[in-house]
Amino acid sequence: MRSPALAIAWEIWHRNRLGVVASLSVIGVAGLVNWLVGGNSRWTGLAEITGYVLLVLALFFTFGCFHFTEGRRKGGFGSFPFRLFNMPVATSRLVAFPMLYGSVAVLTVYLAGAWVIFIPLGKTQPLLWPCLYLVCGFTQFQMIIWSFPESRYLKLLCLSLAAAVIAMGWMFFLPHIIEGTLGELGYTGSPALFKRYLLIGLALTGPAAFGISLYRVHRQRHGVTLLPFSSFGEWISRSFLPHPKSFRSATRALFWHEWRQAGYVLPIGVGAILAMTCVPTYLSGPLTARATLGVLSWIFLSPLLLAAIIGRGFAKPDFWNQELNMTPFNAIRPLTSGQWVTAKLKVAAGSVLLTWGLLLYASFIWVTFAGDFAELDRMFRQLRFDYSPQEQWLLPVLAFSAVLILTWRFMVSGLAMGLSGRKRWYQFSNLLTAVVWVTLVAGIIWWSDHSDRNLHLDDVWQWITWLPLALGGAVIAKSILAAWVWYQVDQRQMLSRHSIYAYFGCWTLATGLLAGSVIVAFPHATWLRHLLILLALLVVPLAGPGIAMLALARNRSGS
Repeated sequence: MRSPALAIAWEIWHRNRLGVVASLSVIGVAGLVNWLVGGNSRWTGLAEITGYVLLVLALFFTFGCFHFTEGRRKGGFGSFPFRLFNMPVATSRLVAFPMLYGSVAVLTVYLAGAWVIFIPLGKTQPLLWPCLYLVCGFTQFQMIIWSFPESRYLKLLCLSLAAAVIAMGWMFFLPHIIEGTLGELGYTGSPALFKRYLLIGLALTGPAAFGISLYRVHRQRHGVTLLPFSSFGEWISRSFLPHPKSFRSATRALFWHEWRQAGYVLPIGVGAILAMTCVPTYLSGPLTARATLGVLSWIFLSPLLLAAIIGRGFAKPDFWNQELNMTPFNAIRPLTSGQWVTAKLKVAAGSVLLTWGLLLYASFIWVTFAGDFAELDRMFRQLRFDYSPQEQWLLPVLAFSAVLILTWRFMVSGLAMGLSGRKRWYQFSNLLTAVVWVTLVAGIIWWSDHSDRNLHLDDVWQWITWLPLALGGAVIAKSILAAWVWYQVDQRQMLSRHSIYAYFGCWTLATGLLAGSVIVAFPHATWLRHLLILLALLVVPLAGPGIAMLALARNRSGS
């Protein structure tokens, strides 16, 4: 290539051409389908939800394609390609070209989706602020992953803070949000003036991200580090969890190794969300009862959402490595695949406990100093009216246990796919998970916008009558699969029988806690209680850990 711009463009295109073509093709097919059903009011709502889901997934995929990084074993997930530092090209060009190409790609995907998908449905999407917002998010994303190549947890903390801002910031461009939520937070200015300031701020984030990225990449190119210690994660480990000089067993050493890799990821992410949520709302002044309940709902929902996202990376052999195959050094260690998976399960449990402990403490302090107890008091009085004194104490304990179990479930749900070493299976699993979550969120938003349409039980009863049969069949299939999987694990001596029995005991206890919370929460709705009990039998993984052990064994053998 005669030009560095063409060389970088060709490298990005050659690496991600199939994904880009697939994304644009999906948008084109969705636009064609919407053009065919645009005049049918019966399918317009479903087509609109599907369009939002596809557009969000395409944007996420574009962000992932144009990060322009290379993995480094000691440098964390993603750093600016060091091999380009030897090229006779100015650092400003090395930084500017990937950032410019990525911004153009993100804008192309959004504009294609806004015109091709929604115009046939008669929906006109805003253009100015979403384009500036996407460029802001993408440039901040690249700036963070380029700026801290040797600080994995510092990079993760910054990404969590940025994700928290981006996840909530788009709402403040909606007039009713400015007049409603900001009004409750104490803002009395003009919505138009507030939006104008936001647009100016978004327009300045791109140049600011370029300047910071240029400064950091320039220092890396000349061998200058940012921090006096090599890794922020190692500093956290040394400061807060000092380990002994020697481990009593190989399993303890393995647990410590896995904990240092991914044990702090979920607590740091939730801590960033707490900081971005609690501090601004506290500084803004006294909150209304409705705003207090809304902030608390977001706080308590964030661990579940982050666990579903972080669990995709936690499922890999190495959280910070993009490859799924185990390194030869780890593959030949004198540890069974069962011990590896057990260590991951324990690390996930410890991470969940630490996360929820931090969340409960921070939310209690925040509500005490910044919240309004009126809505919480109303809910408590309703709880006292609906439940007996024994159930009033038992229900919060069981509900908290259920939340812990669900968070842990999301953390370990992808172990079988991630440890298999099959990249296509892993990507398909991630895509399916993303589709489910985005569809769920889009459906909730769409239904809240059409809240005037009441849903009656008679409308969905014909579907409910099939649920016991479907859930019962799923429970039977899960039990049969679990029996075969654990038999294979025992025969191959991947795990001792004592450990297998211990996991079955933990599974029984967790399932009992879920079922108990359902029984206490719904004492009168018999049909709903029975359905949720069947669902509780499916929530806690029974065959999943065994499948992960067999998959990891195949991965270690290279088959």
